[in-house]
Amino acid sequence: MFSDDNTDQSHPSGKGQFRQFFDSPFFGAAIYTLPDKKWVVINDKFCELMGYSREELGGLTWVHLTHPDDLEENVRLFEIALTEEGSASYTMEKRFIRKDGAVLYATIFALCVRKPDGTPDHNILLVQDITARKKAEAQVLELNRELENRVEERTRQLAESEARTQAIVDNVIDGIITVDDQGKILSVNPRIEAIFGYRSAELVGNDAAMLAPVFRRDVFARYIQRYWRGGASMIGDDIRELEGQRSTGDVFPMEIAVSQVNSGGMQFYVGVIRDITQRKLATAEIERARRAAEEASEAKSSFLANISHEIRTPLNAIIGLTRLVLAMELTERQQDYLNDVLTASNALLGLIEDLLDFSKIEAGKLEMEEIPFRLDELFDNTATMMRARLGPKALDLKYHIDDKVPVNLIGDPLRLGQVLINLIANAIKFTSKGEVVTSVTLTASDDGRVGLRFEVKDTGIGISPEIRARLFRPFTQADASTTRKFGGTGLGLAISQRLVEMMGGTIGVFSNPGQGSRFWFTAEFDLSDAPLPVRNKRAEVPEGLHVLVVDDNEINRHIAAEMLAAEGVRVDLADSGATAVSMVRATEYDAVFMDLQMPEMDGYEATAHIRAEEKFADLPIIAMTAHAMTSERDKCLASGMNDHIAKPIDPDLLAAVLAQWGVPKGNGQAMGGQASAPEPEQTSTLANTASEGVAGIDMKSALEMLSGNEKLLHRLLGDFHAKYMDYADRIADHLSAGEFEPAERLAHSIKGVGGNIRAQRVYEAARELDDVLRRDPTGDEVAALVDSLSDALAEVQASIGRLLAET
Repeated sequence: MFSDDNTDQSHPSGKGQFRQFFDSPFFGAAIYTLPDKKWVVINDKFCELMGYSREELGGLTWVHLTHPDDLEENVRLFEIALTEEGSASYTMEKRFIRKDGAVLYATIFALCVRKPDGTPDHNILLVQDITARKKAEAQVLELNRELENRVEERTRQLAESEARTQAIVDNVIDGIITVDDQGKILSVNPRIEAIFGYRSAELVGNDAAMLAPVFRRDVFARYIQRYWRGGASMIGDDIRELEGQRSTGDVFPMEIAVSQVNSGGMQFYVGVIRDITQRKLATAEIERARRAAEEASEAKSSFLANISHEIRTPLNAIIGLTRLVLAMELTERQQDYLNDVLTASNALLGLIEDLLDFSKIEAGKLEMEEIPFRLDELFDNTATMMRARLGPKALDLKYHIDDKVPVNLIGDPLRLGQVLINLIANAIKFTSKGEVVTSVTLTASDDGRVGLRFEVKDTGIGISPEIRARLFRPFTQADASTTRKFGGTGLGLAISQRLVEMMGGTIGVFSNPGQGSRFWFTAEFDLSDAPLPVRNKRAEVPEGLHVLVVDDNEINRHIAAEMLAAEGVRVDLADSGATAVSMVRATEYDAVFMDLQMPEMDGYEATAHIRAEEKFADLPIIAMTAHAMTSERDKCLASGMNDHIAKPIDPDLLAAVLAQWGVPKGNGQAMGGQASAPEPEQTSTLANTASEGVAGIDMKSALEMLSGNEKLLHRLLGDFHAKYMDYADRIADHLSAGEFEPAERLAHSIKGVGGNIRAQRVYEAARELDDVLRRDPTGDEVAALVDSLSDALAEVQASIGRLLAET
């Protein structure tokens, strides 16, 4: 019998524990009086199960809630529990009718609690929802019935399926072999017999390694052993390419996919094997055809380059001589004739450049640079060039950069300028009066990268819809008539489209006949970490400066010295950090230009020694390094240096640094070190020889950097040719030996030298290699970058060698 004593009244928390149990969210609970069946207590779960509120249940009894089909049995058990002889409790599965009419399947537990005199007082009812279980059981029963109906049919089908499967296995184009966990062949299909030339009886029971070439059977056996040791996790879904050996001894290529099978407590492996001999032959043939096509493309590119060179040589002479004659006293007719010659020559030169660019694009060999530049400066240069093309036309050329557009960018200013010049030149060509407006706006800005939209709008003749549809195809012109009034090759817009796509953008046009045209294109650029100086607002360098240049590289020392001397600065040179510290102690310098990576004592350590002496606390020390990252600049400033200038050194930036930090003391006397840079000695030999270009070297930029000192450039190129051509091999040797620090130091060194002598390809290759070696010297891309540096060095080795021999 259940009574109040069961709630453990003696324990302070007994009633609380009972209440906690009664309010359980896992089953419905209720207490009702006997014999009138009036509810005394109902928990939330009981209300939820029945779908009634407590108030609604007050007018009902458990009889009202019980499914009619289960009521008789429930009443019978209830009445037994009320008798003296009956059990105080009973359990049954029954159905309730919820308020919404749905059937609730439940297991109930009912307990009759009696008064002290033994008469029934109240009943405790616990209800557990088993509806889901009942539905599942019903489904299982239904499934069992279905399965029983299908077993017989399935048994019949299995026999047929087995016969079909065997037929498929016997007739597939791939070989199928099963091997046990000891490497013994269990079965093969007829295709295996055809591939390897063995009969089934010769294979079954033998080691699967017999199908591998004799010289690889040990490797094959170890390969299988790894499967056995590793289990299923060692078997992937990938297809492996291996070699097999036929019964004749012939070795052939094959593909194999292995799967592990567990059946009836037995573990074995199924291999699907395909003979790929014919595919290999076809692939080899395709590769030969591809190489032939590449060689043909290379031959075409080489032909275009050579013919361009041959045409450009006399053309340069024509243009140069024409300009010289135009400077003389001529008649008006002579002036007109020579101007026509100059116009035609420039048009021919433009045609050659277009053909070369188009050829490079088609061959995939046109590379985009990633260098800092100023957009406003590029617009100024473009405007100057375009004004010269106006001739007698009374056109108004306008340029506008939106205030939101950043001007310090990283990209390829040459190719961006090429697209702008092409579009503006076309606008001028097809516009006789009015204006040509070039503008740029900001379209996107995110995480150091911007998207820009450029537009060139004119008031010219416009373009018809038919022409617009094919305007960007090669050799297509807006005027395709026989008169060819406007001329041109039809390549400019096709090249511009390719260049824009390489800059991450698109290009298009809005135009109608007689209403002008609006060409637009988008491009993406990185933002430059450090603002570049405005070249047309060059800083003024104080007079009388005396500085020390510290660099362990002779070429870099000479270049820095020459550039400083061109600014009117007196220069002393030091080839090491230790020498620099001694010279600073002996001479009162106005500034020190300090290289960072030097053996024995680097720039950071030398700076620390100098700053350790109080009298040098205010001495300007400017870092010179081939690393241009903001992090490198921050590190320099944190070590006690005042500023940072990146190699290759920009003359305008150097002037700005001198103007900021150079304060002449007027009493500096050199007490040691190397001699100041020599005065420029001019010779026309180098410039004349290099006028047609030196592969891998920007001669014009190099000479401008050295203020036209051709003799010094000749010596620097000779030193570079003699000392640095084996750097790629030396780097590779260090990497092979695991000597990463000297390898990185060599890459950093040649990066600085290559940039300073304007060997752009060497500089870029060394820069990428230097960056990777600093981050991950064992990475997968290191070998390819070393090869790239080797190729760049081979190019300048040949071109500088020819230049030195000729001069």
